[in-house]
Amino acid sequence: MQELGYLNGNLEPTYDKIVEKIRSLEIQEELKNDIVEGVDFCKQFAQCIPESTNERSPFSNALMKPMFFFRCYKHKKLEACIMKDV
Repeated sequence: MQELGYLNGNLEPTYDKIVEKIRSLEIQEELKNDIVEGVDFCKQFAQCIPESTNERSPFSNALMKPMFFFRCYKHKKLEACIMKDV
């Protein structure tokens, strides 16, 4: 993910870079705006995830927020595409 520019050195999503890539897509402007809104929503969602103090957690704290962001983002992209088709 870092090599693609989606994560920085601190393993945090590079939201600006993600939005920049969306804006460069050759798709309808309305769809771009819906996907960018999804990025904003997922950014806020991921920042609300509490820091885990559970040592038994299979993921380190550093990976929890990016994981939640990208899962949310995946669903928001799908939602935007489905709404475009409706």
